[in-house]
Amino acid sequence: MNGRLQLGHLVVRRHRRLKTLGTVVRFDGKDESGASRAWIRWSHPTTLPNPSLEPVDDLDLVEDQEAPEARGDGTRTKS
Repeated sequence: MNGRLQLGHLVVRRHRRLKTLGTVVRFDGKDESGASRAWIRWSHPTTLPNPSLEPVDDLDLVEDQEAPEARGDGTRTKS
């Protein structure tokens, strides 16, 4: 589990094919196996369901927390 995740953090789904960017909007306790879960609102318009409930262990924290929407051009830069 990544204890650094907080509400509003940008994350990327760790799945080998689905590297979708999203924002943590709520934490939702643990699943039946004891893994922590979070509700993530995905930035990709065709990702469904949106938001979705994801195991925290399947998420990677984005180090550069500047939202692409705030930049206005949909791109991200490294600081």
